Amino acid sequence: MPEVLIRAENVGKKFCRDLKKSLWYGVQDSVNDLLRRESQATLRSDEFWANDDISFELKRGECLALLGRNGAGKTTLLKMLNGLMKPDTGHIQLRGRVAALIALGAGFNPILTGRENILVNGSILGLSRQQIKDRIDCIIEFAEISEALDAPIRTYSSGMKVRLGFAIAANLIEPDILLLDEVLAVGDIGFVIKCMNRVQQLMNRAAVIFVSHNMQFVSRFCTRAILLDHGQNRLDTDPPEAIRQYHQHFNLQPSTSGSGLARVLESKLFVNGVPADSPEPSVRYGDELEMHCVVDVDPTANNPVLRAGIMDRLRVIVAKDFLGHDESNPYRLSPGKNHIRIVEPHVSLNQGRYSFILSVADGDSQEIFHRSDGNAPFVSFTETLTWGMNITYGNVTMG
Repeated sequence: MPEVLIRAENVGKKFCRDLKKSLWYGVQDSVNDLLRRESQATLRSDEFWANDDISFELKRGECLALLGRNGAGKTTLLKMLNGLMKPDTGHIQLRGRVAALIALGAGFNPILTGRENILVNGSILGLSRQQIKDRIDCIIEFAEISEALDAPIRTYSSGMKVRLGFAIAANLIEPDILLLDEVLAVGDIGFVIKCMNRVQQLMNRAAVIFVSHNMQFVSRFCTRAILLDHGQNRLDTDPPEAIRQYHQHFNLQPSTSGSGLARVLESKLFVNGVPADSPEPSVRYGDELEMHCVVDVDPTANNPVLRAGIMDRLRVIVAKDFLGHDESNPYRLSPGKNHIRIVEPHVSLNQGRYSFILSVADGDSQEIFHRSDGNAPFVSFTETLTWGMNITYGNVTMG
């Protein structure tokens, strides 16, 4: 049975919103530490729990995702696991070597060069100078910043710091525990894929805790997920269920633009022929997806044509020209109300949050009469990760 590398028991951390009180509480806590007194488990004036009663175990070979909105307590928990903060309540036990990348450039000396920072980090981790030199070429190759290696860190971009930081954390030692906090939010797609491949390699012999708002990475690599809300553990389960609960914290509000010569009056989603009555229904890989909508076109609108697609939670279009027609043969609308049925017979979307985008424009001048984002939102669940869309074009019926 794989050994437990991380054990957190009833871990809590509190902060104070008032600066003066925070300084005074800090003095009190320091005195209590010197006298070996237990920290107070109750809140004092203006204090709040950043983490409250967090308990979990993580074994070798597991990858745990920490999910939650900004301010939910994810980074605070990682900092306590890494020893940067002391918990006010509870206990943390770690077995083996820990590698962490919690903030951009954390631990780097901005005056020193990249090469010198590698040596300093290696010394802190207990490696000899020769051991560091034996591995420095691997770090440089992974980070892909050889031309800037002898320049001061303060001249590095955020992406370059992430490259070097991840390369050090993942290659300087063979960690038993790897802590990653949104480190892949900066960087080109090629480097992100390289990092993910490295994480997957490390998972064979390490325990990984991964904080990210990218649900595609979470669903692809993580074996478990904890959903934090106001510092508390609301859910400890498999990634698909945690992602579903996470998405319920956000409301995707539709937005419209255009001249107003056309309007989307209503839109409704059907999954496998059944009306989706929930505000944000679940769609599985391979399901049949339909959207029924009513588009009202003003009689003065010239040559109105319809375009549609699917966009992700960041409102990036992932399925363009979803209707399957090209620019030379667009779907033309009639004046008045158009009842439209869009069918996608086989959904092949990565796990995440999506909605439909509809556009009505002048087929000659391309003037936008109406553009509506966020129509018929839904959540897609899948066990696979697709790099790039594999959309089977649906069909449209109008009447």
